[in-house]
Amino acid sequence: MERYVQHCEMNANVTKKLLRMLQSSFYGKTFPFAPQPSKHPKCLPADSIKEFFKTALSKERFNAVS
Repeated sequence: MERYVQHCEMNANVTKKLLRMLQSSFYGKTFPFAPQPSKHPKCLPADSIKEFFKTALSKERFNAVS
C-alpha cells in the first residue's frame, strides 16, 4: 500500500510539472511579454511632475550655457 501512495504522489508531482510546462509555453506564445504589474504608478502626484519639469528645465539651461 505504501508503494501505491508513493507512486500516486509521484504521478501528481509529474502531472503538476507537465501542466506548468504546457501552460508556460502557451502563455509564451500568446503573450510575448510577461504580464507584470507596473513598477511605477500611472498617475504621478502633481509635486513629482513639477519637480520633473524643474529638473528638465535646469538641465536645458545648463546645456545651453555650455
